[in-house]
Amino acid sequence: AMPFFSAVGGAETHVARLYARPNLRQEYIAPRNDLEQKLVELWRQTLHIDRIGVRDSFFELGGDSVLAAQILSLAQKTFGIRINPQDAFSAFTIERLAEMLEAEILKQIEAMSEEEAQRRLSKND
Repeated sequence: AMPFFSAVGGAETHVARLYARPNLRQEYIAPRNDLEQKLVELWRQTLHIDRIGVRDSFFELGGDSVLAAQILSLAQKTFGIRINPQDAFSAFTIERLAEMLEAEILKQIEAMSEEEAQRRLSKND
């Protein structure tokens, strides 16, 4: 997907609109894999915060339930997986969301036939 740029100032203004990470009790932990990296990007677009650690609480970063619902809907569009909001909101961090998505992906793969799984894998390359 194309990043959002304002018509006036191009990329520079987009970058300037990202806020610094607030002071959280949780130390910053960088994303450790592609899935966490993709989720960090989604959160950055939604929260406009520059550095987001995988254990940072969405709500401590300034997110609310409306933005959280937006994140889940973006995640569903991106990964084709629906996550139950009640489950997600109980511990809304990148790490936890990635674990939930991985669990769902595994469930889907286990339910597939061998050919279907191969097709899905080659489609994502």
